[in-house]
Formats: sequence, structure tokens, C-alpha cells
Amino acid sequence: MPVYKYKPEFVSEVIECKTERLTDSIEARYCLSIKLNNSLDSSFVYIMLNPSMAGRDISDLTINKLCKFSHTLNEVGTIHIANLYPFYETNSTMLSSLIKNLQHENTNLFDTVMATNRQVLSSLVRDSKKVVLAWGDCPDLFDRQFHKKQCNDFMLLLKEANQNQVYVIKTHFDKLLTVKNSPRHPSRPMLKGLEPYNECS
Repeated sequence: MPVYKYKPEFVSEVIECKTERLTDSIEARYCLSIKLNNSLDSSFVYIMLNPSMAGRDISDLTINKLCKFSHTLNEVGTIHIANLYPFYETNSTMLSSLIKNLQHENTNLFDTVMATNRQVLSSLVRDSKKVVLAWGDCPDLFDRQFHKKQCNDFMLLLKEANQNQVYVIKTHFDKLLTVKNSPRHPSRPMLKGLEPYNECS
């Protein structure tokens, strides 16, 4: 598996990488905070599905792409990457079994991790200039009702925080959202800018 580094033309430093080892095989990342290579003070938070590989010293393709994209916007100095689910898993189709196994083995641990994740999300949402939804469609083999509930819970969290600067990524596709009306994930499409979020877009 290739190793990706943060690119200094876009990234000044990784400010914080809040992780927690949960079991021998499961690790959580609650937040990845990156100072871009500019002099701007404002911060955005991107909300994706779950972490893939990136940490303090190693990046991944999606994070590198987001750093480059954010830098070219020329309106943000720090980006925070958080997730609906904080569990590291590169293959999103395997996320469901990871979650089910953890729930089965230690329900209290799962609930505690998700509660911590919600606290981190709440803090980031309150402190960021813009919130960018970027979690994509529900993965294959994933419980759709569980996924929908998590998305709805996050939208409720936005209301609780009185945060109305909510955006999605505009890509090369004509339609702003996916066919299933989800905010687009940044991994595959060409990223062109940010547009205000509207569920009917």
C-alpha cells in the first residue's frame, strides 16, 4: 500500500490528530486539524463518513486532495476533518462489519466512542466559519437506516449549534448532490468549489 505525505506547498503543519486505540484491531480518529500554507485565520470543518489512513505524519489521497482544494479556495487557513463514524477503515464496504463487531463485543465502548465523536463534532461546528458536508452515499453492505439516523443526528447538531453556514462540494457533475441526494465525497470527482447546502439541490 502506498504511503502518502502531506504536501508542503499546500500544508504548513498538522495541528492536531485526535486518535484513540479501542481494541487490538480498531482505532478511532475524532479530528484531524491541518494548517494550510497561507496566512489566513478562518477555519472550515469537512464532515466525511469515516477516516481512511491519514494521521499526524501520514496523509492519504482524499486528505491530500482536500488540502489542495482548500488551499486554492484562498479563503480558509485551517481545515478540520471529522466524520460521522470515527473508526479507521480504508474500505468503506468493511465499515459495517467493523461497527457490528464492536457493538457485539463491547456496546458500552461503541456508545462512548460515538458520544465522544458527537462532542468533537459539536465543538468543531460551533467554532468553524463553514461546515462542509462530504460523506457521500451510504456504502454497500451498510445498514441504511443506521446511516440515515447518523446523518439526521448530525443535521440536528447543526441546528443546536445555530450553524447555518453549511456547504457541499461542487464537482464536475451537473447535479450538486448525488443521485441519492447525498453530499458528494471528495475522493473521485473533480472539485470545483463550495455551494450552500440544500437537500433538494
